[in-house]
Amino acid sequence: MCLRHTIKRIFSIILILSLALAANAQFVPKLSVVGGLGVPELYHAGLKLQTSPRSEFGVYYGFIHASSHNSSGWFRDFELNMRSLTLDHSYYFGKVSQLSHRRSWFTRQGFNYYHEVGGSDDTFSGIITIGRKFPFSDAAGLALDIGTAIPFSNRKNMIPAARLQVYILLSKPPQGE
Repeated sequence: MCLRHTIKRIFSIILILSLALAANAQFVPKLSVVGGLGVPELYHAGLKLQTSPRSEFGVYYGFIHASSHNSSGWFRDFELNMRSLTLDHSYYFGKVSQLSHRRSWFTRQGFNYYHEVGGSDDTFSGIITIGRKFPFSDAAGLALDIGTAIPFSNRKNMIPAARLQVYILLSKPPQGE
């Protein structure tokens, strides 16, 4: 239980720092609602705050619940019930998209905490990915990124990180950005 308390503190401090950066920048912050599917984010929903033309912070809550009652084959009786919490930062680079008025390519670095409900397997890991946004309009689009998740535990191995995410910008960006 002490690990969960420590993780909550870390996420709180990073969130406060990111909001302070947004308040000090000479840029109007933009908020997006996001949802998607990813590893290790699972099925997730959350918020992203663009704090500058090149910087964005996100927080997501994810879940998955699956079970099988087959008596034969690969997926014999199992039940999977997991939750995750992710906090990340994205840095944007490359040319500005004419459709969205934002840069399309990004690197993402962040932290993820996930655990199995009713189990004792909690994992805290760092995430490093590279990706691209594919805008549908100036206010919505699809983001795809791949990379790796590195657990901060000696018992765990690195796992691939991949995410497909839909975003909806709640405030439209100015045209000259």
